[in-house]
Amino acid sequence: MKNLSRSEFKIPSRPTKILQFGNGNFLRGFADWMVEIANEKGLLDSNIQVVQIHSKNSDPRIKQPEGLFHVIERGQR
Repeated sequence: MKNLSRSEFKIPSRPTKILQFGNGNFLRGFADWMVEIANEKGLLDSNIQVVQIHSKNSDPRIKQPEGLFHVIERGQR
C-alpha cells in the first residue's frame, strides 16, 4: 500500500477537541472514521489528538505516515 504524506492531501486546519487514549485498529478504523464523516458533513469541526498509553516511545506505524492511515471498507454490496 502506498505510503501517506500530508503534502499529498488538502487537509483543513481544525482545532483539537478530542483526546483519544490509544491508537488501536478499532479506534482508528471506526471511531476516528466517524469523526471524519461528521467533519465532512459539517456536524463537527475537530481534530483528534492520540495519547499512546502502553509505551513511552512513539509508534512508528502512526508517526511515519504523519498520523495518516488507510481505512479499507469491506462488507455487503
